[in-house]
Amino acid sequence: MKQKLLVVLTGFVASSALLVSSGNAFASPQADQLTPATARIAVQKSDDGDTAYQRGSIVSIYVSALGSDNYGKYRGTLTLDFLGTGAMDYKWGGSTCPGRDLSGEQVQMLVMARAHDLKVTPEHKRGQGGALCLTGFTLSG
Repeated sequence: MKQKLLVVLTGFVASSALLVSSGNAFASPQADQLTPATARIAVQKSDDGDTAYQRGSIVSIYVSALGSDNYGKYRGTLTLDFLGTGAMDYKWGGSTCPGRDLSGEQVQMLVMARAHDLKVTPEHKRGQGGALCLTGFTLSG
């Protein structure tokens, strides 16, 4: 069962409408950055995850470029630090996480969240070799 969540990011707004729904993001061509204001971004949350989700702080965001040796394996990695348990990597795309890609807008949301110390609650499914494949996320202050 899927339920729709509304995440309010206080202090930011896309330069035009940005909607993330069912894992896809829709934006006009001008929506290439977030600027100060208030934005409401709709995201999907799946109730069928395989573990309880925790809030973590973003340590790093790695994005594989087309020419990268890692591009075929995965498109990117989000590293989160969880208080008391350490850091964990969440990958998306490629052969490690087939069909579990993030859009450019979703990656941009993570970069913005890192810049403003927002917490991330990741959702994941297991991929190749037991990798944690990012399937969604919630941002909070």
